[in-house]
Amino acid sequence: MMAAATDEANTASSKDADFDRLFGELRESLGDENFRNFLVALRGGKPKTVKYHPEKCLHAELFDASNWSRWLDPRLSKVLEEWHRTGDLKQVDLDAAALDLQALAPGIFSFPCFTADFCRKILEEVKNYQRSGLPERPPNSMNNQGLVLNEIGLLPLFDELLSKVLSPLAARLFGDDNDRLLSLKGQKTIGNWGGSHLDKHHTFVVQYSAKDDTHLDMHIDECDITFNIGLSESETFQGNQLVFCGLYDADDHRKHQLTYRHVLGQCVVHCGKQRHGAVDIEEGERASLIIWTKSHAFRRSAEYRALYDLDRWKLGKADQICLSYSHDDDYEELMPDEMKFQMPTHLAEAAGTASSTDASGVPINRKRRREDSANGAEPSRE
Repeated sequence: MMAAATDEANTASSKDADFDRLFGELRESLGDENFRNFLVALRGGKPKTVKYHPEKCLHAELFDASNWSRWLDPRLSKVLEEWHRTGDLKQVDLDAAALDLQALAPGIFSFPCFTADFCRKILEEVKNYQRSGLPERPPNSMNNQGLVLNEIGLLPLFDELLSKVLSPLAARLFGDDNDRLLSLKGQKTIGNWGGSHLDKHHTFVVQYSAKDDTHLDMHIDECDITFNIGLSESETFQGNQLVFCGLYDADDHRKHQLTYRHVLGQCVVHCGKQRHGAVDIEEGERASLIIWTKSHAFRRSAEYRALYDLDRWKLGKADQICLSYSHDDDYEELMPDEMKFQMPTHLAEAAGTASSTDASGVPINRKRRREDSANGAEPSRE
């Protein structure tokens, strides 16, 4: 009888695993927004619609996807010219002096991306939408303040930007062996993270102030490659620098690598599995445009599965700035009581000012990772 009960439990567990796998595959196939609408339809509801553009928008030109090239920093446009003409990725010269790309640390780079006009209009559009009273949701599980741009009519624009601007950069920095540079300006790239075949994006704005979302706990992103662009003028805020630690499964994943201060229109790009967070904002308000990108072909590959071998993952040594109160089992033990649940700037400074830069920007514990995966949930992210 006991053996029969065990067999039934094993069968039920196997069915649950198959169900979770099928739902995960469906989500990958449909994309996050369509998957949510699918679940709503299963419950007999109607998909959420937002009637914003063109009736209520502030800058109609943002919603015309054919304007995509208008918003690029001229230095970036110049570097992409030959690739647009020939389709040859080798023509994307990221080492060109005119681009002024900065190699900040292995696998972390910054470059001029969008015009100041575009940044201003995006932020004005976000605030206009927030005043409209139309439905909105937090941009992710860790930021309460901000807006998902894909859901207000800007998906076509960012589809174009992914295809015509971000994809060639991702291929050169995080693509397969045929496309990827081995090093750039003295810093190594960190291997293939799907950059050659990006096909999906979750694009949103996050906002920080002394009243709401004062900082961002250490984490990794639920994406393959993250593009993070400053939307605020540098003089309008103090503090709130991005802090980067190691790659999620490396021995030094909780060791400080660099501190990055956002600059208007400048993009910092990194693998989604680079541990990072944002220290407390001290004055003013800061906003960033975040573009999480994914390659579903890469995620179905054996190479991707090997990268996510959970048996390799260990907590390891930690700088205090790299500890996560949301994700680290040993946070309570390692963080002094007077500094818990905050991200003061001095922790980043104490971790080593030599790696700090003003370049002109989690591992989840093993149990949490498996729960998120089984439930089809997206892990914590920026």
